[in-house]
Amino acid sequence: MAAALQELLSEHSSKGPPPIVCPGHTRPLAEVSFSPETPDGYFLVSACLDGQPMLRDATTGDWIGTFAGHKGAVWSAKLCSEARLCATGSGDFSAKVWDAVTGNCLATLDHRHVVKCVDFSSDRRLLATVGKEGAARVFDVEAGLGASGPERLFGARDDADGRKVTVNKCAWTEAGLLVCGAADGKVSVLDPRVDGDDPIAIIDVGKDAVMDLELTNGALGPTLTVCSGEQVHLVDAVRWTSTKKVIDCPVHFREEGGASLRADGKEIVVGGGRHGGGGPGAPGGGGGGGG
Repeated sequence: MAAALQELLSEHSSKGPPPIVCPGHTRPLAEVSFSPETPDGYFLVSACLDGQPMLRDATTGDWIGTFAGHKGAVWSAKLCSEARLCATGSGDFSAKVWDAVTGNCLATLDHRHVVKCVDFSSDRRLLATVGKEGAARVFDVEAGLGASGPERLFGARDDADGRKVTVNKCAWTEAGLLVCGAADGKVSVLDPRVDGDDPIAIIDVGKDAVMDLELTNGALGPTLTVCSGEQVHLVDAVRWTSTKKVIDCPVHFREEGGASLRADGKEIVVGGGRHGGGGPGAPGGGGGGGG
């Protein structure tokens, strides 16, 4: 690891300031997430397989604190829009909500299986969790987390063998819709504001699992970026029925990886497993036109 870090720093030595390096974790990272801009600046939270999610100053990289309490790997960590609350999802079959100022655990939300992703709505009123129990849970933050269980339970479905389909990722749209990407290659769009738990749209991106998704609103308009198999799908995040573009990638997303679309829509950065590589964690990356 030290050699790889030195190589990274050497590559940037002639190109300007080196990247900020944030040591502290002892196992691979599962997710990193920036907060929106707040009166106190930007913050960064990291989810790690060492079970110790960390909060940092996103400008300097300085460590602020560790949210200690999970008994398993932490797969997801997100800050609310004001960076005052942090939610984490873990392999210990729970999600936790933390006071991001004091570090105190405010609620432990028990699940029936591993929690793979968490996300706050933009108004921080709702918290969504998804994972290996095969459903999306939506908790009402304002009503008191855990006081009466999940507010709503959405989208549980079985595969051909009768097992629950794992939901790997979730994200809220600005309009209050919940988008969920599952291991069967389907993306479900849910509306918690209406009665019933049927999706308002389902996007099928193929037979491979959805491993990452991101919502953006830039030059291409509202766009959902979906990573699955060896492709990135750019989906119209208004109509939900049309794919703007499918990009074949130099890496695969079968075990890990993700992508992010630049605001001008002209480039996309991807990272995942190397074709023909040595298994999980094989590095890879590339870019391609998104417009």
